[in-house]
Amino acid sequence: MVNLVDVMTDGEDALGHRSRETIFRYIESQPGVSFATMKRVLGLNESTMRYHLEFLEKKKSIHVKIEKGNRCYYPRVCPGIQNKGY
Repeated sequence: MVNLVDVMTDGEDALGHRSRETIFRYIESQPGVSFATMKRVLGLNESTMRYHLEFLEKKKSIHVKIEKGNRCYYPRVCPGIQNKGY
């Protein structure tokens, strides 16, 4: 599990918004989850999800891998997953 301090960069809390924290926590609990699955499960607006996912990626809290044509989201630190280059 990622410590909240680890996802703080540039003095700004990457999880400082309720929707963003919800998205991050879901990714943390379901490494490799697709955008479509998150949208369906979390019930968030698509543009809201895109904004917060881009924010989390920019802050290096998560990383994205393209798998079989789908964007799959992983927490920055994920036990059992090699995060080379992230």
